[in-house]
Amino acid sequence: MQLLLLFLPFSLLFHNPESLEGDREILLNKIFEAVGGKENWESIQTRIDYYKEVRSTKKFNSTDPFYEETSGIKLYKAIGDSIYMDRLLKISSNKLDTFASCYNGEIFFTQNSGSRPFKMEGFASYNKFVNCGYPSSMLRADSILLPTQKQIENSGYDPSIAYDILEVYWGRTGEAYYFSRSTNLLVKSHRIDKPLIITFYYDYKEIQGRFVPLVKETYENQKFILSIELKEVIFDKPLDDTLFKYNIESAYILNAKI
Repeated sequence: MQLLLLFLPFSLLFHNPESLEGDREILLNKIFEAVGGKENWESIQTRIDYYKEVRSTKKFNSTDPFYEETSGIKLYKAIGDSIYMDRLLKISSNKLDTFASCYNGEIFFTQNSGSRPFKMEGFASYNKFVNCGYPSSMLRADSILLPTQKQIENSGYDPSIAYDILEVYWGRTGEAYYFSRSTNLLVKSHRIDKPLIITFYYDYKEIQGRFVPLVKETYENQKFILSIELKEVIFDKPLDDTLFKYNIESAYILNAKI
């Protein structure tokens, strides 16, 4: 086992800080090149996602899982250097339960069916978490680190599986990203503090020069809890700022506009 550790790319036992920094930059370059290039992702002005979501829930007084299906539209629009507004509309399969949310750079609000929008306080730093999907999230990171040998061992890392790992942090929140060494594409991720909730990424497709995972599946303790399948992704279609306006009467302006 000690001999095998010699070949682990992130071992701090056999690297000095300068070589670790070099390894990190080399890996980051490979990762961005695999999905269309860093400049290509930095240049995004708008993004529209049409998607289907399936979530596992439990009915009242029942242990059997209930699968709730919704369709949704997610909008992003740049308001600065790699900073975005976002807008969401989700409609359940019964067409009755609808949910909307919006962050316009200043205000975050949500709205449920039959209710006026509710302004959420304390979201001044929400823009830290608004991004145009992986890998644009990495452009907003406070830090991107190679994990230590001890962290790799504690994460259940299997050296027989060809992964490279990066830890991406936004303030106190951190995410461990696992990349295939054969393709340099993201294959799974989990929060640093919640390693048993794992998201897997599948079915990469090239869209306007950028490679996007069309399917994300999330499991907790190996039990399915959520899947999101992108039906269509559109980059850089003009979006009017009124789509992100806080409207006290109704937030459901996406239906008429998109």
